[in-house]
Amino acid sequence: MKQPKSYGTTLKLLVLVVVCCTISINLIPIHANPISSIEFNQAVDAAMYDVVSSSTFQQYVTNVIGFLVVPICPTKVEYPSRWPVSSSISELKMCYDGSSYIPQPWPQIYHEVGNRLMDALNKHYQMTMKAKFVPLVMNESLGYFENMKFAVESGQCDVAVADTTYTEERATKVKFSACPYGVTMNAFLRTDLDNTTLTGINELKHLNHSGINVTYYEGSVFETIAQENLQAATKFPTNYDNQYTLIRQRKVHAVIGDALDQVTWLENNKKECVGCYIRTFGLGGKFGVFTEATNRTSGSNSFHQRFPKCNGLQFLSVMILLMYVFVQAFEIL
Repeated sequence: MKQPKSYGTTLKLLVLVVVCCTISINLIPIHANPISSIEFNQAVDAAMYDVVSSSTFQQYVTNVIGFLVVPICPTKVEYPSRWPVSSSISELKMCYDGSSYIPQPWPQIYHEVGNRLMDALNKHYQMTMKAKFVPLVMNESLGYFENMKFAVESGQCDVAVADTTYTEERATKVKFSACPYGVTMNAFLRTDLDNTTLTGINELKHLNHSGINVTYYEGSVFETIAQENLQAATKFPTNYDNQYTLIRQRKVHAVIGDALDQVTWLENNKKECVGCYIRTFGLGGKFGVFTEATNRTSGSNSFHQRFPKCNGLQFLSVMILLMYVFVQAFEIL
């Protein structure tokens, strides 16, 4: 005659289920952004082609900035045959650096790009989705790019619409749109610090000397420029706001950055920087929107939308363990 098993055994099995589920959740990658897919990225590519190819957008950029060039996108990207996002989702979140001193017209441009991107998608798929703009609170320890990358991976936003410069290294971590919407112009702003004794600084190489202090936005392409070209200078990587604070405090001789940002800042702060001037040193890289880099197809997203905290392998593992527990409990009865 079979002896009944103790209920302690069943309790132990239940504990095992909880432990296994916890381990699987921590060890198996979970995608926090249910919208992300290969097809979604393709749709964004196709819509950005329509945006940058539009004569009205090109004219808008000319009117707002003047010298900013909208690059020609040579290859037309086709839209996926169907909209790859669940019909239960009614808006796309568009994010950018929400630092307090990001000067106009950049926030205006981000909204224009995001709205035109949404309009292109709505027109093609005959939808009425809305663009929701998310100015990000930046984590200073991460730097610019890692903050933006984390936002699209975590689901804080679906498309990063800020003017993020393309680099080959970055392209291995996120999915840049095939069609950028601008090209940067690199520059340095020479501050008032030692401007009567330290003269003749008109080229980037003139900053590459011991005793010269330079700053830049940490995590941006300007950090790479400084590291590669100004080895002899003392470098102060910082957040976007603080690089201009260092100018006012006269702690740095120059700020490496985007020409438009610096022109805008100097126009608004000329009284605090009487002897300051700006020198450009050529075009930088192309910049544009990006999304999460992913190998998932849109069909796999339906599971994540129903079970956002569990992926398929976790779900199957838990079900098998639960069936085992039920069998053992049935034998007790």
